[in-house]
Amino acid sequence: MNDLKVLIYLDLLKIKNFFFQIFTNPILFLKKLFSIIIFFGVCFSSIIISIFKNESKISITSEIQQASLGIIAVLSVIIILFVLAHYLNDYAPSNFSISDINYLFPSPLNNKIILFYSMARSAIKGVASFFLSILFIILMLLASTNLSLIGLLPIAFGFFFIFLLFISLSYLFFALKVKTGLIKKFKIISYILQGITCLIVLFYLYKLWTFNFNFFELSLSIFDSFLVKLPVVCSIINFISLLLTETVTPPIFDIVYLIVLTVLNCFLFTALNTDYYEEIAEKVSVQNERIKQLKNNKKDVHSQMEKEIKNVNLNSNSKERWGVLSLYWKSSIIRKRKQTSLKKYLLFLFNIIIGAIGGYVTLQGNQLISIIAISVGTVYIGLISSNFSELSRELKNVYIYIIPGKPINKILSTVLDELLVLLIRISIMLIPSIVLNSEFLILGIGCYILTLAFSLVIKLLNLILILLMPKDNESGPGMLATFVLMIIIMIPFLATGATYGLTLNTYIAFGVLTVIIGLYLGLLILLCNKLFDLIEY
Repeated sequence: MNDLKVLIYLDLLKIKNFFFQIFTNPILFLKKLFSIIIFFGVCFSSIIISIFKNESKISITSEIQQASLGIIAVLSVIIILFVLAHYLNDYAPSNFSISDINYLFPSPLNNKIILFYSMARSAIKGVASFFLSILFIILMLLASTNLSLIGLLPIAFGFFFIFLLFISLSYLFFALKVKTGLIKKFKIISYILQGITCLIVLFYLYKLWTFNFNFFELSLSIFDSFLVKLPVVCSIINFISLLLTETVTPPIFDIVYLIVLTVLNCFLFTALNTDYYEEIAEKVSVQNERIKQLKNNKKDVHSQMEKEIKNVNLNSNSKERWGVLSLYWKSSIIRKRKQTSLKKYLLFLFNIIIGAIGGYVTLQGNQLISIIAISVGTVYIGLISSNFSELSRELKNVYIYIIPGKPINKILSTVLDELLVLLIRISIMLIPSIVLNSEFLILGIGCYILTLAFSLVIKLLNLILILLMPKDNESGPGMLATFVLMIIIMIPFLATGATYGLTLNTYIAFGVLTVIIGLYLGLLILLCNKLFDLIEY
């Protein structure tokens, strides 16, 4: 028990030091503050939506419960199979920090107690992360239905044991791999599980097609199938149903069942008597080095040069290798070297699938929904991935500031390759939705152009935030940049929505959006030029 008290005390010290670091580092304080603001913004957004909605709350009928649980059953099976495949494929427990490896394991504390304590701690973190990731969905359900929060506490309690079961299972698989040395056979089983998962996905996509894309009927058929009776999946269904039925008492049988399986996994792990210290230490050390590289230079190509990279054919005009165009040439070469053929073709296949879905939705008479959904989705992905642009890396190099040319030309040359690739991807995704129906042809072409303009606005905003950050801040803007970008990007959408609400005219709303984007581009270009002129080294 003394060892357990020491471990709890150490975690409390870490929490205290974390808060101390936040309040002594202004940049870190701002990042965490914006994270908290976003968190509470998500919490209150569902309340605001429910206030402005005039519709009465939806009652959860037995059919809706069955349909919801059917979808959850399929998702649970897919996630469980992928998790098991991940554990079997070269996995080692890495829920330790480098300080744990250097100080905690060599200490007199019992290593088995350290291990079991880490399992419980990881399960608690897993439950917290899971509920935070679906927080908005939960709050929207509570705002639009007659459900209450009464069932969330027993669900969290039950999910703790589910996470604990899979964490203990990961340690058992790890011990078996180390003890038997059958790593290749475990990998084969992992690939088989991945194949089964893909077959399940394809099967239910086919079933969805046979039901004429009626999700409700498909969900009801899944609920009547054997999936909901599978072990562990049945427990997940029973826990989720607590929210739908507003029940406080958790299913005791499922909790006892999960505890027995977890204890059995832990017993087998200790019976194998595996010396896991070296394997875990190596895994954590490698992971720590990768995190350091990402912090020092996100997506820096020079940190990737130690790996095998493919040679590319430099088919370019000599004019592209001097002046500001040299930045475009370099970005193009970096992209070609980093991107494997498989990744490139998979991304284009994904774009083709999105385009095909958009074309199908257009043919069903929902052209405007298809165009707006693809455009907004593209802008959102660009917003999320803005921190991984080549622009942030190039700004750390001195030569970008001493190359002759106007600042805006340097910026555009740096992001030109990204914009050209984005142009191709947007064309693949949007053109089917635009040309298959002429009802919103002009609006579709406008959305096509504005999506590119929005992408450029995001890159310029990200550039300005990087330039405004202190040079000794190696972690970059992070959440601060994402938060500011989200606010600035939301202004045109809110103005467009308000205009459409007042006029009920799509083209007037589209005109307002065009004017705002034009103003954004003009102001951002002027600001970028000014900031470049003020930089000193």
